Amino acid sequence: MNIKIYHIANLFILATFGFCLAQGVTGREKLVPPDYATFEPPQTVGDHYIDPVFNTRVTRITNSHEFGNDVLGGYFNNSEVSVFNKDGSLFITTEAIWIDGERKLAAYLYNGRTGERLKSLGTNNMQPWWIRWALAGHYTQNGQKISFDPNTHFYKYHGNEIRLYDVQTMNYTVLRKFSEYTAIGPAGGEGDLSDDGRYWVLDGDAKEIFVYDLIDDIKYPVSTFNLGTLGANGSAEGLDYAAISPSGKYVVVCWSTKPSLQRGHGIEVYDKEWNFQRQVYPDIIHWELGIDSFGHEVIYTVAGFAFPEFFSSYGVNPGDVISIRLSDGYIRLLLRMDPWAPQVMSACHSVTGGDNVFVSFYPRVENPLLDGWAPFWGEIVQIPSDGSQNVNRLVHHRSRRIEGKIEKYWQPDAVVNRQGDRILFRSTFIYDIADVYMLELNDQSSEIDDIPPNEPSSLKAETMGPTRVRLVWTKPDPASDGDGAIFYRIYRDGVLIGDVQDTVFIDSLLVPDHSYFYQVFSVDKSRLVSERAVQLSFRTAEDDEPPSLMTLQILSNTALLLGYSEPVEVSSAENASNYISSGFQVLDLACSKDGMYVTIQTSELQKGSNYSLLLDNIYDRTTKLNPIAMTDPVEFTIISPFSDDFNQPLDTRWQPMHPSRWKIENTSNPRLLLEMPQDVAQEGKRLAEIILVADSQFSSPDFTFSCQAQSLEDLALDPYADYAIVYGYLDSLNYTYIQYHTYDIVISEIKNGERVVEEKISAQNEIEHPNQIKIQLDKDQLHIYFAEHLIYSTERVGSTYGKIGLGSFNDRVAFDNIELVCSLHKDQIPPKPPSGMIVKPLP
Repeated sequence: MNIKIYHIANLFILATFGFCLAQGVTGREKLVPPDYATFEPPQTVGDHYIDPVFNTRVTRITNSHEFGNDVLGGYFNNSEVSVFNKDGSLFITTEAIWIDGERKLAAYLYNGRTGERLKSLGTNNMQPWWIRWALAGHYTQNGQKISFDPNTHFYKYHGNEIRLYDVQTMNYTVLRKFSEYTAIGPAGGEGDLSDDGRYWVLDGDAKEIFVYDLIDDIKYPVSTFNLGTLGANGSAEGLDYAAISPSGKYVVVCWSTKPSLQRGHGIEVYDKEWNFQRQVYPDIIHWELGIDSFGHEVIYTVAGFAFPEFFSSYGVNPGDVISIRLSDGYIRLLLRMDPWAPQVMSACHSVTGGDNVFVSFYPRVENPLLDGWAPFWGEIVQIPSDGSQNVNRLVHHRSRRIEGKIEKYWQPDAVVNRQGDRILFRSTFIYDIADVYMLELNDQSSEIDDIPPNEPSSLKAETMGPTRVRLVWTKPDPASDGDGAIFYRIYRDGVLIGDVQDTVFIDSLLVPDHSYFYQVFSVDKSRLVSERAVQLSFRTAEDDEPPSLMTLQILSNTALLLGYSEPVEVSSAENASNYISSGFQVLDLACSKDGMYVTIQTSELQKGSNYSLLLDNIYDRTTKLNPIAMTDPVEFTIISPFSDDFNQPLDTRWQPMHPSRWKIENTSNPRLLLEMPQDVAQEGKRLAEIILVADSQFSSPDFTFSCQAQSLEDLALDPYADYAIVYGYLDSLNYTYIQYHTYDIVISEIKNGERVVEEKISAQNEIEHPNQIKIQLDKDQLHIYFAEHLIYSTERVGSTYGKIGLGSFNDRVAFDNIELVCSLHKDQIPPKPPSGMIVKPLP
């Protein structure tokens, strides 16, 4: 663990988020915390108090103060790492505990909603500052995409390995072993991952740094400059720290050399190949990366006291909270600070947006009550990133100095979850050691609550097969104090199996033909649990369903991936005689550990050729060993490039949903016209009309699809006019579409007939004019183009196979110049050369 001392404005910025301002106090008045010298928080872990000034609820998470000031106490990470997982349901921190008569910091897993300790993760082998929670949910191994639940997995650097851990079992997979180093680390500091969970800046043996792609297992070029003393403390010469920008476009480094406007000083920006972009700050200072409300990648920090002329041209004074745009160095004032106070900054990305940044201030003077309190001192505040300075003040953290200890022991670290409704912070209060507390945003009360909520009602169990059940219940009426349930606690056979906010819970991995007893309790905002539970008994069905083939995906011109409806038995799945192929040979088979997928190595597959595959004698993993029921072979084709300029009658490979709505325009420049009835509307926000390329059913999951599109609607009368590109089409209830409006582009996934909006991208699109639109799916990325310009890139969304086509919600559209090209990725990497050669003389 690196403990760093900063002599210029120790900043601790939390994160940027796209949610509304939390309830709190606004304005710039001086607010001194009442009973500052005597106030004690509840001693019992899990108890809470109400902040008397801000009316916010604070819950105690750890209690380590009995150890005295010679241990760190309750501690999570250094400032740049998110302690919360992706959905905010879990976090990791440490507590000072006694182990075999010794005082140690032990890492624990906690409930991210309540703060309850769940289980120990160990001491010497597992500390929070070694951990990065996963965001992407998949990685590549041996050319195959492996998916996992990012909410229950984290990365850890260990020796010269990057490991992926399942927090439920603590089993891990080695993603990469960097044999060229004896040890790797987080580039001299504790920088977090890029917002898509793909990139991490690492160092090798503290001699060089590089960007590592966690998803595609790619090591980018190593740094081209002398690092000096990596991770230097104080005034030592060298690179202090480096981190990746939210998009992964930039690497930002901070030098511990003396302040200067020259290269190798202050804060510098590079690309991933170490091409220098610019210096954005002339001094060493703590900083954090994010995306502001304008969509720009920025550094959040404060204006320093060296080179004040560097900031004055932007209207910024030393001590002010600022953002600095990475693309051009533009400085924006976020909060005027007069008098100045140090801030401790920590961040958990700007994954959910960039409207606000959270800052934890602490008094600049030794005794603030005697020497004079000032506005924002001793507070955690919410600052808009647009420069409006409409600050929302949330809590007095009450942390103060410990005599004889460096600031790391008492500074008020704080970190926000990605949902923006929980903040963890450290505070000494009036003790000699800090502990961890949880602040709940938007949850305020003026009274201590001792009235539990009412229990839920009408618990029902819906069978979802022999191994799954869907529990549904009705939320309770408010209790006599007006409080309802904010979440529910589910027990199976007396064992807690989950906390959920919705009135639905799916329990998986059950045993067929087995009885279970369920109880569901209500929990209110004060963490009071209902005195009774709604309950029922349920017996799972006997499994007599055979496995079925759900997906056939072409990985390359020599590999297929089969996906099954349930786990299949390994010996039957890896028996080549159970695969009857036509047009190609089955050379090798590998079943995944969970039995859901089988990879087939094949003879070379050719574009434009027709193939088929019939499966037989493949069994599931139940006691009945149900054999697969497959009477007809699966037919598939690796389609050749497909194009259509509509100069001929409609190609037979087009499959319109409603043929009467499609026609080719009879002009010198014919186009495909979609004519929609005026009264068409579609339940569940599905597209009302789609036309598909027929033979793309089992094409490569990687492709480029482009066309010319023009809305024929009067936008003055219909400002919501649209057109869309469809892919991963399985049936009318399951597909993904990219929808273009004049004001945005929306990525939506239709799942069982219901729409899930994955992302909305604000954009100005002149859809009333003919424009080239294009989407490209390349490995794990989706790229969206409009008017031949790349608008947005994101993680691949939706199914990796299915048909491709065009459509609209309910509008008139013209399409032309269709181009569809599918990609097959051949192995282009030659084997490594032999490690060495020994030449012996002939006898």
